[in-house]
Order: sequence, then structure tokens, then C-alpha cells
Amino acid sequence: RASGNFLDHFRLDQLVDDGMNMFRGEFESAHTRWKAKHGVSDDAFPHVWQDVARGRLAVHFGTLSLLPPFYRKAVRCDYATFEDLHDSLVASCLVPGFAKLRKLASSAAQVTLDNAPESSSATKWNTLPWTVDPSTPFRVVDGGVPPQPEGEKKDGVINVTPIWIAAWLPQSLWPADIVPEYLPIGWALWPPKKREVYDALFLFGYRDGMRYAAEHGFVTKSQAYDLERKMGSHDDERLAALAPSRVWHGAKAVVALGALGCVGALGHAAFRKWRPRVRR
Repeated sequence: RASGNFLDHFRLDQLVDDGMNMFRGEFESAHTRWKAKHGVSDDAFPHVWQDVARGRLAVHFGTLSLLPPFYRKAVRCDYATFEDLHDSLVASCLVPGFAKLRKLASSAAQVTLDNAPESSSATKWNTLPWTVDPSTPFRVVDGGVPPQPEGEKKDGVINVTPIWIAAWLPQSLWPADIVPEYLPIGWALWPPKKREVYDALFLFGYRDGMRYAAEHGFVTKSQAYDLERKMGSHDDERLAALAPSRVWHGAKAVVALGALGCVGALGHAAFRKWRPRVRR
């Protein structure tokens, strides 16, 4: 990245790249941890991006083209390599105007999965728009924030959202199972600058996920607590000290909206004064 780039002010590019490097490190060390825990051969090691992610981890991102409507949705739920999973996740984070436009390149095996035909004997997990040729790199952006891309709540699907107001909305409008207690919506574009608060976002999410798993019988409460303690998300007092203040961030949001309203009103008044002069 070039220093002084305007986009670097928002730090979204940097945070995406840094976060994905941490993600890569976890995957690279998973093989050793799995063998140490289970004592199995290399052949028995599960390829997470294939055996676990297939049909379970759906990544939504947008594609750009020169043909109207210029922006189309794409979905991947089957990945040939870790690089394909990694790049698909990066594509889903590229909010226009806050991150650089990037091209998504796919491995030859991923192209085969993306081009798999519909059939009654096999499930087609990946859906790319017809304007995209996966064999050549194509421009991608964030996939937006649809409540449920499939349009309805489905059995066996756990919906996770960082938008905390989803907890107060009906499931028919915004299906959400795991919702944070409170996170400023603006953090999606302007993440917290303090490193300890930024790192705590993972702990908040892990805690919420474990509590949901315990409440719905996926794990016992003792198992959930052990996992939380292992990851460091069990310390409620520490997390409470790092959690954002609803009052402070709410006040900032009100001030920001008020300022935008004033700017809009002044602009509208100036336009009304300018328009009669143009007509004369």
C-alpha cells in the first residue's frame, strides 16, 4: 500500500489484510494441532475448506461489470483450496469507497467447482453471475448486508450478524440467531483504533457464539465455559471494560446525524436560491 493513500485513513484494507494473515496462521498450525490431539495420519486430517466449509460456509460478495446493472451478487459455498476460501472472504469485506477495488483470481480446481452444472445427483454450491468468467480475474466488492440472502429462515442454518438491532426485529424481517449485545454500526467502516478493543471484538463474538451453542444444546454449559476460558472470553469484567458505551456512541451518532441534517438543509436552501437565477 502506498503511504498517505486516502483509503488508508479508514484502515479497512490494512485490517482486512492483517486479519487474514492471522486467519492463515491458524489454518497453517491446525494440521500440527490436529495430529497432536488425535494422533492420526496426514490422510485423516480434514481439509477445513473442503470437508467442513462445503455447504456450510456461504460467502457472499459482489461482482462488477460493464453491463447493467453493473453489480451482481455471487455466492461460494464450496472451495477447492485454502487460497480460494481466503480470497473469497477478502472479497466479501471490500466495502466500496473504504477499501481498494481488487480482482479475484481462482485456482483451476475452483473454476471447475464454479462452473459445475446443475444436476439432480449433485448439489451446485457456488453461484456466480453469467457476466463473470471465473477462469480470469474479475473485480469484486463487498456483498452488502442483506438480512438473509436466501430470503427466508431455513432449518439447519445459523444466522450470525454484527448488527445488534437485529435482536429487536422480527425473524421474518431479519433472521438472526447470534447477535452481539451492542456494537456501534459505524465500527463496520471505522473499526476501533485501540488495539485491545479491536482484538476484543473476536472475544465478544466467541462468547456470544458459545452462549448460543450452550443454550441450544450443541455443547454443555461446562464445555462452553472451558472453551471460553481457553480463548480468553470468559472474563466478563475485562470484556465489560472493553465494551463500547451505548450512551457515548449513541450521542456521537445523534450529533453526526444532526450535522448531516444541517448540511443537507443548507444545501437545499442554497439550491433553491440558485435555481431561479438559472431560469432567468
